[in-house]
Amino acid sequence: MITNPYCFFDFETGSRVPETTQPLQIAAVLVDPIKLTIIEGSEFSSYMKPIFDKDECAAKGIAPLEDEALNINNITIETLEEAPPTKLVWENFNNHIKKFQKGKGSQWNAPIPAGFNIVKFDMIIASRLCKEFGPYSEKDNRQTLFHMNYYFDLYQTFFQWFENWNQVNNFTMDKLREILGLST
Repeated sequence: MITNPYCFFDFETGSRVPETTQPLQIAAVLVDPIKLTIIEGSEFSSYMKPIFDKDECAAKGIAPLEDEALNINNITIETLEEAPPTKLVWENFNNHIKKFQKGKGSQWNAPIPAGFNIVKFDMIIASRLCKEFGPYSEKDNRQTLFHMNYYFDLYQTFFQWFENWNQVNNFTMDKLREILGLST
């Protein structure tokens, strides 16, 4: 039986392409895999200060902030200017997540990443941040913050359940909430 906690997490970003977008905010909560309840004290949320200068973004191979992304995420430039640096937020996030690891020192004991569309978006960003700031295995060429094999991506499950149902015209979290009668 797997006893690793589930780490439900989500990035808000400055553009759409996970390989080059700048993370602007990360939020996470850990869930007990047996009780399916939120683990007390496991919530984490922080804005991250992005690079605002377009020339600096180009030099680093990352996307500049897009107004559309800021509007969708409802994040202001003023909020981001006051945010802590990405490196510091990522270090704090790592330290926070590691407190909930079952046993120490092994990726097999790490929390299982979970969320909506994490495979094709959030895990790509998390892996980039792990490669830049840690934890990362150069030998295995992969992030080591989360479990190495398991993940729960609700987007994948949603698609499997409803891909042939003609009442579903898109596979978004808002559509899933509507189908399940959940509030936003």
